[in-house]
Amino acid sequence: MKSRKYSPLSMRSKQFNKDLQQNLPIGVAGVGDGGLLAMHASALDQRIDATWVAGYFQPRESVWEEPIDRNVWRLLGEFGDAEVAAMIAPRPLVIEAAQVPEVITPLPVKPNRRGGAAPGKIQTAAVEAVRNEFARLSPVYRDLKAAEKVTPGRRYADWPRGVGTGPRRVP
Repeated sequence: MKSRKYSPLSMRSKQFNKDLQQNLPIGVAGVGDGGLLAMHASALDQRIDATWVAGYFQPRESVWEEPIDRNVWRLLGEFGDAEVAAMIAPRPLVIEAAQVPEVITPLPVKPNRRGGAAPGKIQTAAVEAVRNEFARLSPVYRDLKAAEKVTPGRRYADWPRGVGTGPRRVP
């Protein structure tokens, strides 16, 4: 069967609309901030059939330390990543713990430019934190009798317990 994967930002394209008309399965995938976009787009748009999120899914209690564009006003009061991902259920969802480029903002100001960007940092989530958030999500899929449709990344079993920042490299 033919299918395509889209980034959430390309979903308004002509090809996306053609695929919808042909009833082709639609999947979105993203790493880091792309994972944020893929997860939220899938939670909001029922036309998306499958989602892959890497390097983003984790507890959000420290969202105030992240860049300001990740901080949606009052979102955390109701929705952590597990609750947003639960809105994707029962559609297929793959959660991958992956390393992301670590960034601390504001970046140095270029000559002849004004500073003033909000501070924030992006860092790879501890594997145990991803496991814990995944454990909060799993019962939703289980209750919908779709437990097989939410899966950790391929090497989830290889993730070290307790410490670490991502899957071990497999030779």
